[in-house]
Amino acid sequence: MEGDKPSLAEGAIGPVQQFQLLLYATKDTELSACDLAVLAELADRFLKDGPKGGATRPTSAAHLAKETGRDDASTARSIAHLAERGYISIAEQGIGRRGNTYLLPFRWVRDTATAIYNYIKPLAQAKRRRRRAQRSDRTRAVSSGDTVATAPARSLRSFVTAPVRYLDGVATAPTRHQSYGLPMEGPIDADMSAGTYGVPPPVVTKKIVGATVETEDGESWLSLDFEEGGGDIIAVESADKDMQADGQRELELLCASAGLDEVNEPAELIGCRVYLRGGRYVLAPANDNGVADDEAA
Repeated sequence: MEGDKPSLAEGAIGPVQQFQLLLYATKDTELSACDLAVLAELADRFLKDGPKGGATRPTSAAHLAKETGRDDASTARSIAHLAERGYISIAEQGIGRRGNTYLLPFRWVRDTATAIYNYIKPLAQAKRRRRRAQRSDRTRAVSSGDTVATAPARSLRSFVTAPVRYLDGVATAPTRHQSYGLPMEGPIDADMSAGTYGVPPPVVTKKIVGATVETEDGESWLSLDFEEGGGDIIAVESADKDMQADGQRELELLCASAGLDEVNEPAELIGCRVYLRGGRYVLAPANDNGVADDEAA
C-alpha cells in the first residue's frame, strides 16, 4: 500500500488520525482483540516526521508479542490478518534481528472521516433551519416533551469497511434507520428499539397539520409538523446519493403509512394520519384500516 504513505500535501498525521484509525478498526467485526492490540501498538510506533516519516519504527513479531502481552503464535496470526484486511503493509522487510517497517492506511482514514463529515453536515444544517423556522411564525412550536426530528442517522459502522488494497474509495454498507448510541438488535436479534429485549415498540399515531418543502444550496427537504407537536424532516433531493436514497425510501414509507400512492404536492399530506413504530413509518394497524399489524413495513 505504497499509496498510503502520507505526503506533505495531505497534511501531517497526528494523534487524531491515529485515534480514528483505531476507532474505525473497532467497527470491523472480523478483527479480534489481539488484532486490535497489535494495530494499536503499530499505530503508537508510527513516525510522524523525519527522513523515515510515514512508516512505523522497525518492529518484530516477538517485540509486538511482548508489548501486547500475547503469545508469539497469536501475534503472528494477527500480523497476517491485519495485512490481509489492509490495515498494514510492509514498507521494508526486516533482515536478521531487525523487524519489519510497516505502512498504515491513513489515506483511508482521511477518506472515511471526510465521508462521515459530508453526511453529518447537511443533517446539522437541516436541524438549524428547522430551529430557525420554529422561532418564526411559519411553523408550530415543538412541545417540551418532543425532540426535533431529523433525517434518520446512519451508524458510524456503515461508513467503515476494511481498507483492503483493491478499494478505490470509501465503501459503505447498507444501514438500517437508527440513531447513534441506541442498539437496535440484542441477543438472538431481539428488537431493542423499545428499550427492552423482545418487546416491540408500540405503534404511535400522528396527524400531519403542516407540510412544506424547503430548498437551500440545491438541497430540498420535506418538513412535516404533527398535531401534538414535533415533526419530521425527509431529504427529497440531495447531492449525496446515499442521503437521497434514504430520503426516497423514507418518503415511500410515509406515503404507504398515510394511505397514499404518491405525493405531488406537500399540501396533500395535511390532515393525513401516519403511524410510527420506533421512529419509522409503518402501515396502519388492523383496527385502523384493516391491514394486519404484522404486515407493517
